[in-house]
Amino acid sequence: MKWDADTYTQEFPFVADYGRDVLGLLDAAPGERVLDLGCGNGVLTRALADAGCEACGVDLSPELLSVARAAHPDLAFFEADAADFALPHQVDAVFSNAALHWVSAQRQPAVARCVYRALVDGGRLAFECGGFGNNAPIHEALAGAFAARGLRYEMPFYFPTADYVRLRMRAVKRKHERER
Repeated sequence: MKWDADTYTQEFPFVADYGRDVLGLLDAAPGERVLDLGCGNGVLTRALADAGCEACGVDLSPELLSVARAAHPDLAFFEADAADFALPHQVDAVFSNAALHWVSAQRQPAVARCVYRALVDGGRLAFECGGFGNNAPIHEALAGAFAARGLRYEMPFYFPTADYVRLRMRAVKRKHERER
């Protein structure tokens, strides 16, 4: 997907505004290393840095990263896929706002593995993404419209239940511990 970074920055500031509540869940302490996964234009990466964290951002969009780097030249931003990234150092916490639902369900286990590898022992994850049933009537209508034309509609987003995410993260942790 190609993003219009200027339009996103100007027209969708509410995404970062909502993300500030998720930052509260993270409860990051000054001095902690924190990854903003799916950092977009870097607004929340900046908020983490302003709170005293050593913050860096990862995003797949070169367009959004260009805006982030221009607006926050003192912060580190890496272009990488959430399902295939490695950091130069581990972090105390991973934060993600309104990004992980853009990764397909099939690739979510790879996201979990990358996040787990990025975290120090005892590290934590705080994230927000669209939840189970999000926009269901829209996707049902799209599936119907595709079917009427003899096409198959594939849900492009990942809207899990909280229980599924908990189970997935526990499974990744157990697998990682066995591999040590």
